[in-house]
Amino acid sequence: LRRAGHTEAAVDLCRLAGLRPAGVVSELMHDDGTMMRLPALMEFAVRMVTATRNPKEVGLQELERYIMFGASPRASINLVLTARALAFVRGRNYALPQDVLDMALDVMRHRVVLSYEALSDNVTSDEILVRILDKIPVPVVPLHEHTNIRDNA
Repeated sequence: LRRAGHTEAAVDLCRLAGLRPAGVVSELMHDDGTMMRLPALMEFAVRMVTATRNPKEVGLQELERYIMFGASPRASINLVLTARALAFVRGRNYALPQDVLDMALDVMRHRVVLSYEALSDNVTSDEILVRILDKIPVPVVPLHEHTNIRDNA
């Protein structure tokens, strides 16, 4: 592959497969309608993933006994990437914090290693994640602010 970056790599992979080059770029949006840049884009995902490693910080110390290892930092990256893909499937060229939240269980459930105590108490990673995600504030992004965003801008 000749170029760095996800979009460029998508174009190169299409060419290698003999397909018409194509790529999709989508972004998370601030509530003022501007695109979030990498630090803001990752912050929401990082807070979610960090809480799996340290549930005490979000007021869920009782879950610590059930988690042997929380999700790794790589989960944050994959949360954002899958949120962008989900936004595209939903017909948007930008991802919303809700897209990140909607992908959270699928991205993190296999990344949280449960303790033997969790297994003996029949506690699932989904149950733990739902409790953790309920404690992470979701950034509010009004949909009406995106009506003037042009495709291919």
